[in-house]
Amino acid sequence: MHQHLKFSEQKISCISKYSPLDLFSESRDRIHQAIEGLFETPQNNLRIFLNGSLVFGGLGGYAEQELCDGPIINSLTRELEDTLENVISCQSGERVENFKDLVTETLLRTRILSQLLEVQMMDMYDIEGAIHAYFNVIQVPCHVCTHSVSKAGNLNQSEKIEINPDEPIEIDMQEKNSDLHFPYSTTESLSKEPMEKHTQGIFSYLHSPKNECSHLHSLSIEESRRIVRDYLLATTAKDCSLMLTFQPVDHYSTEVNALNGNDVIYMSSSKQAFQYKARFIDLDLKRLKKMIHYYELDQNIVNCYTRTHEGITLENYKDAKLYK
Repeated sequence: MHQHLKFSEQKISCISKYSPLDLFSESRDRIHQAIEGLFETPQNNLRIFLNGSLVFGGLGGYAEQELCDGPIINSLTRELEDTLENVISCQSGERVENFKDLVTETLLRTRILSQLLEVQMMDMYDIEGAIHAYFNVIQVPCHVCTHSVSKAGNLNQSEKIEINPDEPIEIDMQEKNSDLHFPYSTTESLSKEPMEKHTQGIFSYLHSPKNECSHLHSLSIEESRRIVRDYLLATTAKDCSLMLTFQPVDHYSTEVNALNGNDVIYMSSSKQAFQYKARFIDLDLKRLKKMIHYYELDQNIVNCYTRTHEGITLENYKDAKLYK
């Protein structure tokens, strides 16, 4: 959805052909289709480095707008085909396709995107709900619905706390929520607190007339902080980067040997094995003071998207927003 706002603001010259829904689908064909879309319109979503030097994607002397241009992308792809000559052992014209297959197989093998999706889905209210909890947390009248702090049933004097909007919200909840973390590696498990206790409140919010915000403003500060924290964690997960690294492995000469190795993928098309690593980067937690910015940006995105997509359904709207 954000693509349509960027396009209307002339920050990009075309809508990306990359679909996050495909990338997170756990389907080999759909993941490969998403990677094809990234290669056709990389914008700032795909970068390929070889020995530390950028060989494909943004920041390579091309503006983001130019990475929608067919001739430029074709030229970059041909250059990448030549660059991969000493990396992927197959005939000219097939190296980039083999590289796409390697990325697809790695994503399927690691299931690292499934771990990321779990964190993204921690946000169960989205910004339209979390913004009300935010104003509970900072204890000022809500700027969205003009709800007064004094009317919020559970914001009593004993709960009042000092909030530093420049600090990540999880800092002063660290002891209570130390089991919440991002999966930095494929071997690190993802754990999170059970969310059953939120179900009743979420149901009440989603099914009340016109999604009234009175329920959210009746929550305690602790409950409000949990909603805001989960939103900021999910937003961090939606805005982080995934780095895949590959190293050809000479001593894995057969598929059987490769399958017995840890973090090694054998590509039958090139008869090569590659050792891989998958890591998330850019995981600095979003700041509490950015909540109003996220709300305003969300409203701009939704307004732009609905103007250009008349008749959009609620289901499509929710699906599009999850990965925006």
